Amino acid sequence: MNHRPRLHSPPVIAEPTQESKEEYRPTLLVVDDVPDNLALIAGLFQDEYRILAARDGRRALALCTSETPPDLLLLDVMMPNMDGFELAQHLRSHPSASRIPIIFITAMSDPAAQLRGLELGAVDFVSKPVDPKSLHLRVSNLLRLVEQRNALQQEYDTMLELERLREEASSISRHDLKAPLCNILGLARSLLEGGNLLPRQMQMLHSLETDSQNLLGMIDMAGDIYKIETGNFELKPVAVELLPLVRRLCESARLTYQAKKLTIEVVAEHTNESTPVLASGDELLCFSLLNNLLKNACEAAPEKSRVRLTLIPAEHIELVMENQPAVPVAFRSRFFEKYASDGKSGGTGLGTYSAKLLAEAQQGSLELEIDDEANLTRLRLQLPPRN
Repeated sequence: MNHRPRLHSPPVIAEPTQESKEEYRPTLLVVDDVPDNLALIAGLFQDEYRILAARDGRRALALCTSETPPDLLLLDVMMPNMDGFELAQHLRSHPSASRIPIIFITAMSDPAAQLRGLELGAVDFVSKPVDPKSLHLRVSNLLRLVEQRNALQQEYDTMLELERLREEASSISRHDLKAPLCNILGLARSLLEGGNLLPRQMQMLHSLETDSQNLLGMIDMAGDIYKIETGNFELKPVAVELLPLVRRLCESARLTYQAKKLTIEVVAEHTNESTPVLASGDELLCFSLLNNLLKNACEAAPEKSRVRLTLIPAEHIELVMENQPAVPVAFRSRFFEKYASDGKSGGTGLGTYSAKLLAEAQQGSLELEIDDEANLTRLRLQLPPRN
């Protein structure tokens, strides 16, 4: 732009320099085709920031898309070959360079030009001739925001890395736990196949076999819960026959909680063996969901009380689980919260949380109902039927 007033200071073009290891300084890239303008702006900031300079848009584009892009771009609009607007357009289409904030420094006062710059992502316009104090304040304030944004991004990246490491460690732990459990399961099956066992021994080995299978399922389930929580679980629904699953879990619970002398009963309304109750879901998720609910009910139930499971085939398959006592009033609003516990010995606060999570992952629902008059806790599970 030959009509611009020239300054008497010699032209200065700052090239990229090795950043000080002792102190981090934000990097400004100044782009102008007039060397004296580059010298003026570089002189304003060189004591505080690392300065890069370019006389044309192509050189600026190369610097912005390098491995060490600038933190802020001070950009002239009217330049030969590639003007400031064209450069901004190129930067907005680049994955990393699109995040570099741009301040246009221009003699243009046309509102339409300023609007175009804002549409291309500019955060500010500074008119020529430049007021040094005003420009210094704008740059300082903007870089403070950039620093805060970068700190938040670093926090977020660290959190993602910690989550990745946690899942990796969890995966290794699951693998290490499954090996001995598979050995126990294999041993139990070998003894059962060998015969010559007393009825009580047969019962104990069947219980060991069932518990080993349950534990293996729970280990696999830990990985699925993590995927559900992070939105990475993909449901592949199959037909799940609920009544045999419920009966099997209840039989196991009777053995586990026999010291409490609970009555654990299953009521199947409007069902028979020839018309199975089929839900649309995931067999492992259904197993873990029902197992958690039954375990929670049996642990909460007083000795010699009743735990009842009622299966109701309808538009949505319902399973209603009832037990005494009623959930304490102070705990009801937190009943499904993660790690929430009403003080139960050995409780982790994950049972009802994961049950609700697993129900919803299968397009179902789980609701808490309280009957204070009968001193009952009632959980109503709904799952979609398999058509």
